[in-house]
Amino acid sequence: MNYSDMYTVTEFNSPLGQITLVATKQGVSQLLFEPSDATILEFKNKSIPYKLIDVKQNPAALQLIEYFEGRRKSFTIPLDINTTAFREKVWKTLLTIPYGKTMSYGQIAQMIGNPKASRAVGGACGANPIPIVIPCHRVLTSDGRLGGYTGGTHIKKALLNLEGIVLRDGSI
Repeated sequence: MNYSDMYTVTEFNSPLGQITLVATKQGVSQLLFEPSDATILEFKNKSIPYKLIDVKQNPAALQLIEYFEGRRKSFTIPLDINTTAFREKVWKTLLTIPYGKTMSYGQIAQMIGNPKASRAVGGACGANPIPIVIPCHRVLTSDGRLGGYTGGTHIKKALLNLEGIVLRDGSI
């Protein structure tokens, strides 16, 4: 079997719990917060070829560890995502939000040239397969509330806290 045609799966512990990275030879395609037994089972059930690789052999995992340690503020991880043109536009815009800063869903909608698309921007954030790297945690509601988050709002708060972001109500 040719490993270059396979997915690679890397699991590691982070301050947020276990993280699972799924990648192709082109780049990372998923970051999952929950324990990965279901992910591995999905690969086995669908007979998708995959190989477990150690965190030390995975540059994406190493960059995430540096982020959690406060030593990295942006990522140079190649990504492999297939999505709609709208989501791609939103995700590319999210990549421009600097570390330690936030924007609202409405601001993102304006930036992509569709000012009435705040809810659709929220949907695109919710569909983001590579949270943290594509920093949807930096997007808040127009009144400064958290909004939703794929891994749960407790993870969104933890990521904002890591980046030194204080919410308008003073909470982290």
